[in-house]
Amino acid sequence: EYVCTVGGDFSLCWSHDASLGQPFVVSVSDLGSAIAGPDTGEYVCTAGSVCELGVTGFALQQSMVFVAASCTDSAAEQIQGWEVELSGARATALLTVSELGAPGHKAVCWRSNAAGALNVQVGALQVNGPEFSMGNCTLGAQCELRFTGVGLVPSDQYYLATSCSEDPASFGSADNPSTGLFLEMGVLDGGTAGGYAVCWRRDSTAQAYRAGEVNVYGPGSPALDCEIAHSCTASASFHGPVHGSFLLVEGSCQGSQIGMAAAAAEDGGAVADFGVLSITGLELDSPVLCWLGDDAVVDLGPAVIRGIRSITVSGPGDGPAAAGFDNMVTVAGVELRDSAVLSAGDCAGLHTPLEKTGGSTWLLQQPRPGTLQLCWCSGAESCSTADVILLTTIDVIGPSSVTVTPAAPVRAVEAVFEIDGVGLDTDHVLFLSSTTCSTPETTSGGLSLSGTVLVWRVTPE
Repeated sequence: EYVCTVGGDFSLCWSHDASLGQPFVVSVSDLGSAIAGPDTGEYVCTAGSVCELGVTGFALQQSMVFVAASCTDSAAEQIQGWEVELSGARATALLTVSELGAPGHKAVCWRSNAAGALNVQVGALQVNGPEFSMGNCTLGAQCELRFTGVGLVPSDQYYLATSCSEDPASFGSADNPSTGLFLEMGVLDGGTAGGYAVCWRRDSTAQAYRAGEVNVYGPGSPALDCEIAHSCTASASFHGPVHGSFLLVEGSCQGSQIGMAAAAAEDGGAVADFGVLSITGLELDSPVLCWLGDDAVVDLGPAVIRGIRSITVSGPGDGPAAAGFDNMVTVAGVELRDSAVLSAGDCAGLHTPLEKTGGSTWLLQQPRPGTLQLCWCSGAESCSTADVILLTTIDVIGPSSVTVTPAAPVRAVEAVFEIDGVGLDTDHVLFLSSTTCSTPETTSGGLSLSGTVLVWRVTPE
């Protein structure tokens, strides 16, 4: 093995015994400028980026340079962008390496094209970047990844993505990790479960490097089949072991709970049965479907729960429902069936279906005064008592009984009418008629309330 400085003029010398000193050294041959090869050097590149090594040396055009973990690794002997510019006997070569492999310390190797030539290490290359072991995280929970690396700085950027050539995912990023062996990616919310690449780059303008992979366990795309007063089931694709529950909540995952159902694994996903929701639908505004894991809560998006959402009763002059008049009932909801039935009465007993006058309106025709239940049947199956839900209770205003003093009024004697009922007030109108109530003869005046009783004194003329 010969170790020489490349370039220059050299002679081949021989001595019988080197310990005898210079007089016994014999010049065998004048080699001239025959020692070819690159100068030694140290280089630094960044993982994920194209690496350009400027190598100087002597007679490089008849040789090759490559980067490998070790110069004895024959499988790594690949010429990659080896271009030589000659300047006399000296030369400058540019080695472009597009695939550096994992970050770390590597060897820069050289070999002459001469037959039987050996690989020689002529430099050291430091490839800066992190390397992550395979990690597992949970959607909606803190994600901590273990890593090693070379040449890392606090301003490096880390993020999760389906591919490092694409934009970062909506979760999982860290601009200033600690100098330890763990990287805190924060809470993984706002995204979907699945396999992700762990990407690294020096800054937002640099090319990203795929430093590792992570499994984000949890639910994927959800589906909800739910109707008020009927069955309600939820399902979702799932990445990883299924362990948790689906939640139906109002407003957000921290809102009031509508229903909760434990999930079971089925056909590569998760399914859950909420049963029959014990709600009317009137209390719903913005229902949300959520996933509750061991240490995570994940918002899966708006929950479409079919059924009624609001009900409005309009009496005469858009006032409250009134006895003896035709009142309109208007409902609004989500995917209401044309076969839905609105009824009035006792929802657990006798209730009478109302006449439907439009797509979302019903006629409450001349009801009697008192408390009245409005009942709803979605029409999905039958409208037996088991399928009917109580929507709301309304008060139908109007008189229910009257007492007259004297019992047999006579002309020229004041008559006192005491009317009992629901919601009576002094701004209401009473009148006497000898024919029908459509033709008043004596109208009210001087009305007063005695508790809930409306008192009308008719003064003789």
